[in-house]
Amino acid sequence: RYAMQPMADITSHQLQLEHKGHQISVTSRMELVNNSLHDIDSLVLNLNPGLVISEARLGDQGVPFSRRHQLVVIPLSSPMAPESTASLQLEYSGTINEAYCYLDIDQETRNKKFGEFVINVDKRHAFITPDYTLLTRETGWYPQTGVTYSPNNFGWNRIYFTNYSLEVRTDTALQAISQGTFEKPAPGHFKYTP
Repeated sequence: RYAMQPMADITSHQLQLEHKGHQISVTSRMELVNNSLHDIDSLVLNLNPGLVISEARLGDQGVPFSRRHQLVVIPLSSPMAPESTASLQLEYSGTINEAYCYLDIDQETRNKKFGEFVINVDKRHAFITPDYTLLTRETGWYPQTGVTYSPNNFGWNRIYFTNYSLEVRTDTALQAISQGTFEKPAPGHFKYTP
């Protein structure tokens, strides 16, 4: 339904993640631009359905949104014209629904035995535990514009470049690892910038 409509691109994305045992809590601040040739009536984003959005803000105003599985749709009060920009903030928390990962790979391929041993190795895509957390792009732990996978239209596969920064708060015994320049302001507090 949304795969072919014009989408905003994220030019800058600041993520603040707090690791809380078996869950995460995240503040996502995005700078968006309309690089299309058409007005945008609604912002369409995707986020792992295991993560529950508690607040959405466009600029300094709270805005309504609808959620259907991984899709987040934010209707705009006035269309976003080509080349115009907007600031969007989402607050969300929860855990990762691994059924969302790799929607472009059919179930038969995903269930295929891995390895040549008697025991089949479990195929996990994310871990959020008190002692260890692994989150990759494919888990959808942070919002991106667009619809992710669509078997009906290749328009879902969008490429744009984003400057990311990440701030992580976790247990003082744990070490956060990510891309970028690393800073550790305090035990259990990590910052990564491009």
